[in-house]
Amino acid sequence: MKPKFSLKDWQKLLVPEFTISAISIEERMVRVFCFDKTINKITKVGKYALPPGIIEEGILKKPQELQSFFLSLKQKIWPKTKEIWLVLSLPSANFYTNLLSLPDLEEERFKDAVIFNTQMVAPLPLEEVYFDWEDWGQSVKDNEREVFIALANKKQVNPYLEVLEKAGFKIVAVESWAIGLVRFLNYFGEKNQSVLSVSLRTEGIEFVLSEGNKLIFFDFDSWSEIFGPKIPKQITIDMIKKHLDNEIPMLLNFYSLKRKKPVQKFIFLSSDNKFNQILSQFIFETYKLQPFGIALPGYMRWVALDWFSAIGSALRGLIPRYQDTIVSLSPVGTEESYSQNHLYRVASLWAKIGLTVILLLTGVFGLLDNVLFRNIANRYAQSLTMPLDRATLEKENILVQQANEFNALVNILNQIKNYQESDYQILSKIFNSARQNNIIIKRILMSNQPANNVTILGSATNKINVSTWKQSLETAAILKDINLPLQSLVETPEGVTFILNAKL
Repeated sequence: MKPKFSLKDWQKLLVPEFTISAISIEERMVRVFCFDKTINKITKVGKYALPPGIIEEGILKKPQELQSFFLSLKQKIWPKTKEIWLVLSLPSANFYTNLLSLPDLEEERFKDAVIFNTQMVAPLPLEEVYFDWEDWGQSVKDNEREVFIALANKKQVNPYLEVLEKAGFKIVAVESWAIGLVRFLNYFGEKNQSVLSVSLRTEGIEFVLSEGNKLIFFDFDSWSEIFGPKIPKQITIDMIKKHLDNEIPMLLNFYSLKRKKPVQKFIFLSSDNKFNQILSQFIFETYKLQPFGIALPGYMRWVALDWFSAIGSALRGLIPRYQDTIVSLSPVGTEESYSQNHLYRVASLWAKIGLTVILLLTGVFGLLDNVLFRNIANRYAQSLTMPLDRATLEKENILVQQANEFNALVNILNQIKNYQESDYQILSKIFNSARQNNIIIKRILMSNQPANNVTILGSATNKINVSTWKQSLETAAILKDINLPLQSLVETPEGVTFILNAKL
């Protein structure tokens, strides 16, 4: 059988993806890990201590100091790199996740149901969070689909994004520490196992329940949550055992009720080998859980347990951007920025190839002109005085036809070049119209041709503004087949949120 190559395969071959690093920010530590576009080539590994007080309870308290830290880090690790693309892992205290079980509805109604049910369980209004979700398919309940929802507090996440942007980094995805850990365990560990992970870190203890590549639940307990305002100067193993005894039974019970089966395995993560051995034995004997097996390749045998989450985030950087459907809690346009830069790289490469080919052909034809074509030119000049025969005229017509076909292809290429510009013009009109009608656009989803679907998530102070904006879009003919379902209009303390569907 002949191998089949798609357009994406050729694009990957001719213009590979940018190298994407992972930066994992913890309260007292920043970790950097980077695969160079393939799992068996590691280019950057670094662990750097953060001064106390910059981050507290997962919240950035001193952005200016963190910015100075990253400027110094960039100069040290990437001194000559112009564009540094990142998967950013942030402390779990900034995130909220949940699992929804919803009826298997038609696609548009299903999306509306996801948003509506998320509003019911979200700890903050959706206007104040970054929100994303994944459809996990068949639920444990009959005729229902399971949906993983994730939210991040904008007020807590934005300061991190601003610091990294000012330091010269470009972010393709933002995720929690727990999601990176689950990805690592699924990639290098036993398959299809339910796992309780317990991570002991300088800032507290994090519990993670996972099932294959699915994050079921996480809970981070800081030392102040565990001990109150009087945190002991030295935290002993017995103190940690006491807290584990409070938390683990509840977690195991929660999982069995939620998933209709027990947790099978566990893994304890700490940079302290003594704590690892004693507390792993304690969990094994007390709760009858089996140790979770990890099989690392030879070139990664050095990896310590406290690196698992950072490496999991780096694994996400190996996924081609057009295939990455994992939740990312970042502003609208984060992924588009990467795509645009990749497109510019494609155009730049082909421009250089074209220029090289032209220069090469010019040199070859110049040489041929001096060596071979002089006599031919003289003969051709003589032949111009003679009348053309029928065969020559037919050849001329064929050449003219080929030239016309070539010009038509050039016009098609020009249309392709302008296609991206057309999208930006439409988006500009939509945003201008929204601004004139006091509409706040939260998110725009656009599908490719031939569907040309557009979904707009937004908010307004009242329903009249939304209706007026819909009419102005219809009058200006910016979009077609505009549909504003009544059930998508949801009143909030600040006004109303809505979902508007249309076509380009």
